[in-house]
Amino acid sequence: MNYGVGISVLLMAASQTATARPNQELENWIRGQTRASQILLARNISPEGSVPGTVVASPSRQTPDYYYHWVRDAGLVMSTWLDERLAPAVKARVDDDLREFWQITLHHQTRATPADLGEVKFYDNGEPYLGRWGRPQNDGPAIRALALMKWRAYLASVGSPFASDPALYSPDLRVHSAIKRDLEYVSHHWVGTDYDVWEEVRGHHFFTRLFQYYALREGVQLATDAGDPGAALWYLKNSNEIARELERHWVPELGYIKATLDRDEGLDYKSGLDSAVVIAVLETDGYANPESDPWTVLDSRVQATVQRLEATFIRIYEINARVSDVKGAMIGRYPEDTYNGIETGKRGNPWFLNTFYTAEFYYKLAAALDARGELRVNDTSRTFWKLFVGNETGLSKERQPEWNALMRKLVKHGDAILAHARTYVGEGGNLAEQIHRDEGRQVGAHDLSWSYSSFLRAASARERVAVYLD
Repeated sequence: MNYGVGISVLLMAASQTATARPNQELENWIRGQTRASQILLARNISPEGSVPGTVVASPSRQTPDYYYHWVRDAGLVMSTWLDERLAPAVKARVDDDLREFWQITLHHQTRATPADLGEVKFYDNGEPYLGRWGRPQNDGPAIRALALMKWRAYLASVGSPFASDPALYSPDLRVHSAIKRDLEYVSHHWVGTDYDVWEEVRGHHFFTRLFQYYALREGVQLATDAGDPGAALWYLKNSNEIARELERHWVPELGYIKATLDRDEGLDYKSGLDSAVVIAVLETDGYANPESDPWTVLDSRVQATVQRLEATFIRIYEINARVSDVKGAMIGRYPEDTYNGIETGKRGNPWFLNTFYTAEFYYKLAAALDARGELRVNDTSRTFWKLFVGNETGLSKERQPEWNALMRKLVKHGDAILAHARTYVGEGGNLAEQIHRDEGRQVGAHDLSWSYSSFLRAASARERVAVYLD
């Protein structure tokens, strides 16, 4: 399949403005950008000359050099890739890509590294990067385990014999089993400190621990089904302990979920207000029950954190000055960021992926609220909801006109974010890592896999609630 031609034409065709609906132009662009993102992301999976299964973070090899298989990024991308398996642009290859990702995981797990399975990244030949870096990064094994468990569940649903392959999961510790090895690592290492998602601070991180919690919780069911009751009890014990530790990250005095606690190395100037919190919530929501689990889009603490992030970034980025209030704001990593995409000690920028995750949050919030049929506003979430319902303290779906109006506001808020981001997208749908905070040009690593993956997630979430824009 030729992924090298036709993307610009595809986007131009999709962006022809229809007059039937006021949001048609944006919808057409989203459809075109979805196809472009699928095609461009496909180029970064098993690129020519690499070991099959390699997911490079970006084709960029200098200023900056991102031509590595980051364990974290690859796991998140492949989880999204599995969800894209029916897309016409990529469906012929997704199954092979997932099998190769499994195989390269087995290979990576055998390499001698300074951080064991908490190693950060690998060259495209499958060997670990052994240079100076922030190690360990223990989010990677948890994210990778979740991606492989998700794939295993899909294989089982279609009757594939790979679902029962011992090299995916085996109770026998003598067998090299990809999921088992990652779950064992997570269950024995989550207590210690490690480096955060941005690779700058060593401590205990909300992002890492939420993934670890869900990896072990999913592992309980897998171990039970696989006849591994001892492991199931062990994973359950540790997941419950992680759940208690996660509660420490809500700091009422700050009014947001603090990204890192117990820092013992790395940068010391971060406030703890960080988009990584929102990413973790969204990437794990498929394993959560919004009505009974904390740390979902329905959690007032998450809503308060999103509100603070938007309000903060709309103030500090010049390109956000064109939008009113917090609608359509481009979102960065954290307010004190000094990485400009090439070097540190400068002024940080908005990132495409953080922006797309924020849009996804609003689409998923609308879907979760609609499923529950009731809005509950408390003191923690009051400032967040004031933008959408004024001083209302709650709303029931039985009040149909008001309820539909709320749903439209939430979806349109997400749309405003995508519409703003659209102005900085490359002519061929290309998405770099960052957008210059003053000039609006793309900066940092070009064609970032995670940028494409996060857009695809936002577009998918929007499909489920677009009915409210009719």
